[in-house]
Amino acid sequence: MRLDRTFRASAILAIALSLACSRPDEAPAPDMYVGHVFQDSASGIVIDLPANWRGRYVVAESITTPTAGLQREIALHFVRADSTVAADAPMIVALVFEKAAWSQLAADSAAAAKFGQHASDEGSRALVLRRAAGNPFAVGTADAIAFDSLLVALYQRPLRRALRPVNVVTSGPAGPAPSSP
Repeated sequence: MRLDRTFRASAILAIALSLACSRPDEAPAPDMYVGHVFQDSASGIVIDLPANWRGRYVVAESITTPTAGLQREIALHFVRADSTVAADAPMIVALVFEKAAWSQLAADSAAAAKFGQHASDEGSRALVLRRAAGNPFAVGTADAIAFDSLLVALYQRPLRRALRPVNVVTSGPAGPAPSSP
């Protein structure tokens, strides 16, 4: 009987301590496995990023006209603590190649490594992703800590990505206007 009372008292004390130590005003930690989807409809690129990336990058397209097999280059640039964009600090660069051009580059692994890692295919196109090689900010600064936390979250989970079909508009003579009934 005494053992039963001791157990009850211990259980009540444990519950009371856990309630006293918890802080209801604390927000729960963000779930890094619930993603934030980046989509670019013009290129068909879809990347499921960690949730903490939302609002922490801006998109810059540097190649929108096909050049030597490279159809598009899109960089996700880090947004600093003061809300300025770190143009010299892309966290991810997504490249869309003609599949034949990428196959030629991939044959030379040293040349292919400069562009990134093959991530996905769609029809005659290949998606290549290049992640930031390092942190460009001074150690211990708010920007360095934020940049590291974003990259760590990226590496902690599988990176889901896709290259979706897009409607390609070609230049040429205009045909007749569609008629309406």
